[in-house]
Amino acid sequence: MDEKLGIIAGSGEIVHFILQKFHREGSKVYLALIEGETSPEVTSLGAESHWFQVSDLNQIIQFFQDKGVQKVFMLGKVRPTSIMGRPAENNSFLSGLLNSLPDRSAKTLISGAINYLASQGLEVGDLTPYIQELFLPPGVVTRRKPTSLEEEDAQYGLFLARQLADLEIGQTIVIKAKTVVAVEAMEGTDETIKRAGLLAGQGTVVVKVGRTDQDNRIDLPVVGKQTIEAMKSAGSTALFIEQGKVAFLKPQKTIEIADQEEMAIKVIAFPDQEE
Repeated sequence: MDEKLGIIAGSGEIVHFILQKFHREGSKVYLALIEGETSPEVTSLGAESHWFQVSDLNQIIQFFQDKGVQKVFMLGKVRPTSIMGRPAENNSFLSGLLNSLPDRSAKTLISGAINYLASQGLEVGDLTPYIQELFLPPGVVTRRKPTSLEEEDAQYGLFLARQLADLEIGQTIVIKAKTVVAVEAMEGTDETIKRAGLLAGQGTVVVKVGRTDQDNRIDLPVVGKQTIEAMKSAGSTALFIEQGKVAFLKPQKTIEIADQEEMAIKVIAFPDQEE
């Protein structure tokens, strides 16, 4: 396989995972790295790369076109504050693109970028075929099972989290004693968990889900080592993630850390997923 693929790389371990997978499959990969977002470590993974500002969408497109790339993948996180505010004000193209959108939710922003890339001859690829191993089967994956109270909190938060995800607010909700402590918005999952710890102390339960119509080209829900570290900092005791919607990065290492902290992690199916 000698397909030429492009990656627009934000932050997070998903970039490393997918890049290594493409290399194993024999693809030629070109990386567009985002200043202030992408980890410099990515440059050591063997792909030809170039650094860009987050507002340099036309330059990124030109980079891929010059390399003969026709399919690109958008991986990792880019902070909304990197896109809005001063970067947009100083870039007439980005400002015009943002002003053409009905809102500035993550899904709308990324969909706008996908549509523009398509208009320039670049297809944005779906990650789903490449990440099946990151979707764990339902059940408890840690040594400790969730307590009955943690299970009750998770069930209370599950449908609330789905509604929040479908409303493009966030994918994570933190519960304690059947009370919503914190809801993810612009700050991201890890900061939401830490904020919950400040508000409610130890014993919070974290629930993370995908959208009903989850499109894995757009804002893939991911948990991993950083999630567990945030939970440790906040005193959270249990993590519940949705089967088939939330990717679990480096599960073996992440579960080891959770076991050391006596946390519980459970993969749960929505009722409409159950047979």
